[in-house]
This record gives sequence, C-alpha cells and structure tokens, in this order.
Amino acid sequence: MSDPQDKPTNGGHNGGPDVGPHGPKTGSDIGWAVQQLAAGVKVRRQAWDGTQLYVVQEPVQPTGASVRNYYFISTGGANVLWQIHQDDIMNDDWVTVP
Repeated sequence: MSDPQDKPTNGGHNGGPDVGPHGPKTGSDIGWAVQQLAAGVKVRRQAWDGTQLYVVQEPVQPTGASVRNYYFISTGGANVLWQIHQDDIMNDDWVTVP
C-alpha cells in the first residue's frame, strides 16, 4: 500500500471510501451498526427487502438504565423488539437510513 490511492479512507471498515460522521455510510459490519444505533442513527441491512425496514435504539431513559432495547421498524411504522439473527451478525451489508 505504498501508493496513496491504495490506502483505506474509511477507518478500516468494509464498504469503500464513503465516510460519514459516524463512519462509513454503506457496507459495514454489526459492530459499526451498533455504534451508529448508540449515536441515534437508524440502520438497516441491504439484504432486507424494502427500503422502509430499519432498526433504532430505544432512547436513553432518565433513570440511567444500562439495558438498551433495539426496535425493528417495519413498513407502515409498526415497531417490534428486535431479535438479532445470526445472518445480521455475520454479514457486512449494514447501511445508515436517512
């Protein structure tokens, strides 16, 4: 990687050089996705059908509870407690949602 064009510009994350304020905007792993959720950013997997499906983190409660819930928001705005699947953990196609 002696050529400057060969150096990663995304902090070592997968997904190319498109870097936003919280890291790459596309093609990132579950660790990156959890960091985005903690920062209040909506995320989704590219493999999920439909563009209106995404995950959000429950807002921090004033009581300072250490457990955070994540909710899957489906088409039409219905939300359910998100139960992560092995495919969600193993794939690196996480993206932010505007």
